[in-house]
Amino acid sequence: MPYSLEYVYTCHRGKVRSANQDNLLCGNRCLPAEHGSMESIAAGEATSEESPLFAVFDGMGGEEMGEMASCIAAETLRSWHLQGRKTPLTEAFMESNRRINRFTEEHHLNTCGTTAAVLLFDNAGAVRCDIGDSRIFRFRGGETERISVEDVYPSDGFRKPPLLQFLGIPESEMIIEPHTGCYTVQKGDCFLICSDGLTDMIGEGAIGEILRNPALIETGKTLLQAALDAGGKDNITFVLIRVREK
Repeated sequence: MPYSLEYVYTCHRGKVRSANQDNLLCGNRCLPAEHGSMESIAAGEATSEESPLFAVFDGMGGEEMGEMASCIAAETLRSWHLQGRKTPLTEAFMESNRRINRFTEEHHLNTCGTTAAVLLFDNAGAVRCDIGDSRIFRFRGGETERISVEDVYPSDGFRKPPLLQFLGIPESEMIIEPHTGCYTVQKGDCFLICSDGLTDMIGEGAIGEILRNPALIETGKTLLQAALDAGGKDNITFVLIRVREK
């Protein structure tokens, strides 16, 4: 069933961090590694025939150049999409992992990695692929459902739990296993892909209430401002997509 999509996105530094290690992929656009901060909400449209791909990447490692890991992953997924998706989406994740590891070795780094949360749309619906703790939600009929899987160790209640897996783990240590899923779409569905700079600041219940607003640009502005008002302690990146009839 052909359908159209409208979307908004941003990649904001937040109020505390001096650098922005997040990245995104939206309308085949990704950001350069040292991109600073998008200070506003951008918007666009697509159709299911175009098989649009949307993604959020949260680089890790601090001075270990996490911004390079997220940029490498974004550029790898972009190339995979532009070249006609000749391999499975999970293989694009594997290739991202290999490229990040090569960069880490060449620059003699200890750790350089990124999360990845991806949605690919076509006439059949949506395909999800994710690794790490960046989240994907589906808002339908007034209910918000988290559809991504969190790769984190059990929390001890005192600190944020570390990741079980991410892009940037050497194959000699672990073979990564990205999580996948397939979903039907219908008019009015809203999908949110976001880094933990959003979800650590505002809870899923509050996010669900904000997503009730039918005006997508206003919804994006409200999400960003809510995270900033709550402290903006990390980089804030999200892509918000709404399904419309063609």
